Amino acid sequence: MLTAVHRRKRLQFAMAHADWTWVDWSIVLWSDELRFTLFQNDGQVFVRRRVHEANRNSCVVPTVKFGGVTVWCAMSYRGTGFLIPLTGNLNKNGYLDILRNSAIPSAHLLGYGDNFIFQNDGAPCHRANVVKQWKSDQNMRCLEWSSQSPDLNPIENLWRDLGETVRSARCHNLNELQQTLVNEWSQIPVRRFQRLIRSMHNWIRTVIQARRGYTKYGLSMQLTSQY
Repeated sequence: MLTAVHRRKRLQFAMAHADWTWVDWSIVLWSDELRFTLFQNDGQVFVRRRVHEANRNSCVVPTVKFGGVTVWCAMSYRGTGFLIPLTGNLNKNGYLDILRNSAIPSAHLLGYGDNFIFQNDGAPCHRANVVKQWKSDQNMRCLEWSSQSPDLNPIENLWRDLGETVRSARCHNLNELQQTLVNEWSQIPVRRFQRLIRSMHNWIRTVIQARRGYTKYGLSMQLTSQY
């Protein structure tokens, strides 16, 4: 849902980066978190059935308690950073651990050293004062992100790729699910990242043309949260 504030900030972000080339975007370290489940959906599901069909297999969605894995990962034009499973709800202290032990090491793994721009969205734990102070102390350059803008984060396309892989892998337990995510993430070819980053100019232009509204990229991203 886009409020008037979201729309204004999306346009401001797009205008501020309208002249960026793929070279400018190539030093951005993108990051995100997402939950993947053993089954298609671990929330409430509605079905349409006849009165006597309540217990048919086609009308029942199997679920398991704690049947999912939440992961954090990073990527850039140069390829994949780390993908790590998370335990429990992510808070400001947990996010600080991610920054220290996964985000910075991802930048080093990809050969950026300290010469990168870090991107994360506006989740509360990302915006905590202690997190902002740590970034400042580390002289970490950060992309001023616009809320409600998954269509501007190329990592969302990779979530979709991983979601399709998870469905086809038919993992039987959380260990298999976790291992599948880690393995598949590391095997995504670099050219996939390069194509996404080279498309950033088109995504920015689309937001400007939409005058702060929805874009075709945003609509396609709505499916991502189902994994």
